[in-house]
Amino acid sequence: MVLCLDTKNQIKREIVVFKGGLNSAEVHPREIMVEVLRVSANSFVLIHNHPSGNIEPSTNDLAFTKKMKKVGDLMGIRLINHLIVGDQSYWSAAEKRFI
Repeated sequence: MVLCLDTKNQIKREIVVFKGGLNSAEVHPREIMVEVLRVSANSFVLIHNHPSGNIEPSTNDLAFTKKMKKVGDLMGIRLINHLIVGDQSYWSAAEKRFI
């Protein structure tokens, strides 16, 4: 999911970009950024769940977060956070100072 935000960090639109399978979801940055651009968002937040309930990011999660930050930076659209939701808890890239 992506939250597209305005200049006051208010949600302009929330979009389910992709629904994954049991243990993976392959999303390309362009699929996210086309939605962010469509609403002229100033910034965005990525959110996905881990059905296992374990909120620790995978190596792929971390790599994707870094990639999306770079893409956003190149386009002048800030990635504010990437949240992973699990059983009654979450992991936040911003809180962990990963981005």
